[in-house]
Amino acid sequence: MSLALLFVVAGGDDEPVTLLLLLGIPCAIALVTGAATLLGRRSPGLLFGAALASVGVLVLVAVVGMATLYGGDRGGVILFVGCALPLPVLTAVFARRPRVRGWATAG
Repeated sequence: MSLALLFVVAGGDDEPVTLLLLLGIPCAIALVTGAATLLGRRSPGLLFGAALASVGVLVLVAVVGMATLYGGDRGGVILFVGCALPLPVLTAVFARRPRVRGWATAG
């Protein structure tokens, strides 16, 4: 499913928003790697950094979308970003919690 979505996004026109959305792929890889690292009771730093990078990419997509798109396309990008943003924000917040950092270093 994710591979099919990648082809749809990459196969679209060369709009800046479409190209920026491709930055989500390395962010997703880093998030999964950071989560695996944390589950191994190692530092949550990678997970935190990947979550911040994801937030940055989504905010950049929203800004570029507002500047370059019109009508329904603009609304679609804002809706997408609004739905996608809570997960990396919450991941970053939880990765920095003292309890999580303490759990990781106790192992």
